[in-house]
Amino acid sequence: MKKLIYIISFTFLFGCSDPNNIKVIEKYADGSPKSVKVLFDNNDSNNYIIKNFYPDGTLDFEGKVSNNKFVEYRKAYFENGNPKEIVKLSDSTNLDYCCPDGFYKHYYKHGQLKETYFKKNGLFNGLAIKYDSLGNKIAEYQVTNDLKNGITKKFHDNGAIKSIKEYKNDTLVGTAYYFTESGDSLKRHGTNKGKIDFPIKYWKDNGNSLLGVYHNDNHYQVKWTWIDSVGNITKTEIADTVDGQFVTPDY
Repeated sequence: MKKLIYIISFTFLFGCSDPNNIKVIEKYADGSPKSVKVLFDNNDSNNYIIKNFYPDGTLDFEGKVSNNKFVEYRKAYFENGNPKEIVKLSDSTNLDYCCPDGFYKHYYKHGQLKETYFKKNGLFNGLAIKYDSLGNKIAEYQVTNDLKNGITKKFHDNGAIKSIKEYKNDTLVGTAYYFTESGDSLKRHGTNKGKIDFPIKYWKDNGNSLLGVYHNDNHYQVKWTWIDSVGNITKTEIADTVDGQFVTPDY
C-alpha cells in the first residue's frame, strides 16, 4: 500500500512530464524519491527543475536551475502541501545560497499569506507588508539596506489605519499619528532622538482633546491645554517634571 501511495504521488507530480526526462538523484531508504531533476530536454542536463520530497512523497522544495544556478523562482512547502516560501528571483543565484535577491512571499502553515518583502544585494529593501493569520494586513513599512526608512503604517483588524510613523535609518523621526478603528484621531506626538517628545495631543471619543507643549526652552515645564469638541480652550495648566518625567493629566 505504501509503495502504491508513492506511485500515485509520483504520477500526480510528474503526470505531464516525459518519464525519460525525470532523473532521480537521491532516494530514501525505502526507495522512494527524495530528490529528482525534471529535464526540459533529455539531451540538456544544464537546464531543469529540481524537486525535493518529504518521506511521505509530499513536495518539499522546487526550483528552476540553469547552468548550476537557480533562476526565475524557488518554492518551499510545508509537510501538509501548503506553500511555505516563494521567491521570485531578481537574478541567477548559487544553489547553496540561502537568501538570494528577489521578491519574497512567506506563508502560515494553514496557507494564509504571512509577509512579503524584497531583497537587494542580500539586504531587505523596498516595501515590506505583514499579515495576521486571518489575512488581515497588520503593518507595512519601507526598508533601505535592512533599516526602516520612510513611512511605516500599522492597521486595525478592520483595515483602518492604526498608526503612521516615519523612520530615518531605523530611528523614529517627525510626527507620529495614531487613530481609532473608526478613523478618528487618538494621539499625535513629536519625536526627539527616536523617542516620544512634545508637542503631544490626545483625543477622547467625545471630541475633547488635551494638548501638551514645552513651556520653556529648557524643557523643564509643560503647558497642558484642555480643548472641547468645538475647539474652545476650557483649561490650561503649567506642570513641572516628576522625577525627570512628565505625567499626562486626566482629560
